[in-house]
Amino acid sequence: MASLAARKGHTLGRWAIAKQLAYTKTAISPVQMRIDIPGGLAYESFSSMDGRPLPQSLFLLFESARSYAFWPVSSKTGPLVDSHLLLKDYLYFIASARLDINRKFYEEASPKFPLSITKTFDYIGKSSSAITSVLECPSQPFSYATCRIQTVLVDSKTRKPSPFPDWWREKYAPFVQGGQSMIMHHLEKPRAVETYQTKVSYSDIDAYLHTNWTSYVGFCLEAFYESVFRNQNKSFDGQVTGKCLKSFEAGFRKESSMGDELNVYSWVSDQDKRDIQFEIKHNDDICLHARMEYYET
Repeated sequence: MASLAARKGHTLGRWAIAKQLAYTKTAISPVQMRIDIPGGLAYESFSSMDGRPLPQSLFLLFESARSYAFWPVSSKTGPLVDSHLLLKDYLYFIASARLDINRKFYEEASPKFPLSITKTFDYIGKSSSAITSVLECPSQPFSYATCRIQTVLVDSKTRKPSPFPDWWREKYAPFVQGGQSMIMHHLEKPRAVETYQTKVSYSDIDAYLHTNWTSYVGFCLEAFYESVFRNQNKSFDGQVTGKCLKSFEAGFRKESSMGDELNVYSWVSDQDKRDIQFEIKHNDDICLHARMEYYET
């Protein structure tokens, strides 16, 4: 069960972060909001190997916009879909996420600031919902990336999924019609896999004192890169540098916490050499299944 300290940390921490970001937000509809990010990507968002944006930095950027959209800040525009009211009695747990990146985003000619992220609630189930976020640069005619996240509403006391309150559903469900849920299916791990071990550190945890969902993405990428640079992953054709991530999809299963030792297993699909798959386990519990795909060039 989430402790009172964790609940306060969640409320104060996320709100404090949101208030310190030099973002602005504009409501487009009751279920859609644009977050403007004037500074764009930071220095540490880029790879020192090839100068391209790091995939995990995009997940963090989308997460920052999510926090800014959900919490009240000094703005005329209130939080998206009254999330701050829901979070008084409930928690959001991320069940699945998918990031798709436009190849043009990696080009030096594509400006990395200013940026904007438009967030749209496009699915509401009994206790789950999904938001599609689109990253753009105002001067460019194409979008840079799309991130879709499905969350489950969880009762903060019982830690079990809870239906959305009637007042919230009556207010917002009419604006969300025909959306589809997003499910990351179980991956069958073969016998021959690469193994990478890591330990959850303080910088990896979230306000609930569990491993942040973006940290799992980092664990997968670190496992893959170590395997390639140590020449263990012989199934991967070509150099990592020069290839750009096309997509990353993850399904979150069990939780892990600071100090937990994790095994990250990776392998290449028999069907497509560009399809790299992952399983992260803490002891016998599967924390995550994920897969990613690179552009050919």
